[in-house]
Amino acid sequence: MELTPQEQKVLSLYSMDGLTFAKIAETLGISRSRASQIYHNALGKQDLMRRQEFYLEQNQKNVSVTLKLGEVVVLQRILNEYLKLKMNAIRNTKNNSDWEALQKDVDFNTAKTLQKQMKAEEKIWRRQMK
Repeated sequence: MELTPQEQKVLSLYSMDGLTFAKIAETLGISRSRASQIYHNALGKQDLMRRQEFYLEQNQKNVSVTLKLGEVVVLQRILNEYLKLKMNAIRNTKNNSDWEALQKDVDFNTAKTLQKQMKAEEKIWRRQMK
């Protein structure tokens, strides 16, 4: 995900040059509300890109945690609910770009991976308990 040239221009004009949305709109031949919308969308994209970069960096670091079987089961429930909420929100919009964004969402993908790992660990622990 990258900022479009227009988003980069609006950010620069507002943040670096100190122009108002009215002046930016005049400069780019768009409405004031559109200039504001582009600016705020670009801020959201920048924030998402920073978070994704941070999460990708953090996901390279291994951490060992000891959990009880009951804690694993609770964690699985929490992950299942989180994943259901995210997928239901996308299903309700029926927007393909939202679905594509969800597939790239670091939190969503990390939750799916963690859910699979927890299921595998639970199976191993339950076999050992028999």
